[in-house]
Amino acid sequence: MALILLRNCFKDAGSLTDGTNVLFQSELIKDLTGFVLLMLLVWAFYYLDAKRVDFKVQLSERFILLKDRMAVVLMVVFFVLSIYSFSDWVIGLFHYSNSSAVLEDPSHIFYKEFFTLLTFADVLLLLSSAKNLKNTVLIIRNSGYVLATFLLRISFSLHGWERIFILLLGAAMAVFMLWISRRQVFLELKEE
Repeated sequence: MALILLRNCFKDAGSLTDGTNVLFQSELIKDLTGFVLLMLLVWAFYYLDAKRVDFKVQLSERFILLKDRMAVVLMVVFFVLSIYSFSDWVIGLFHYSNSSAVLEDPSHIFYKEFFTLLTFADVLLLLSSAKNLKNTVLIIRNSGYVLATFLLRISFSLHGWERIFILLLGAAMAVFMLWISRRQVFLELKEE
């Protein structure tokens, strides 16, 4: 998502050169602000993750098998989806050059479907983990990560500051879930 915002900054900078846009009301400021804040949240996530102490959770064989199968299926589906999205975009380019058709924003070509499938897979894994894991803290943490992925998906449907806010809310949710799951009270629950 940070790379999408950064790429949008270059696109938005081009629209400022015609002199019709006000800098502080432009999409450039929105995307640049979102990029900087998102990078700070990514840094916070990796900072917290580096301090994490791993602990062993016993996973059932069925759950491990489900995760392995879903990984293979998702890899194939994402490969097919990328080919489909790219070819659909190329066809859209030809229609755009031959008529007055509207060209779709490149940010939405692959990522809408990608995050929709990712959210669906996350929900399936969450439901399965709720059945197979006896650790409530992990289930709650994983639920927060699913919500964060869902918020990232929603951000593609919004524009302007709303899009940036939902995107940052999703990233902040992931950072918060990692931070809260490392609190001592939760660590004591894991050991029991």
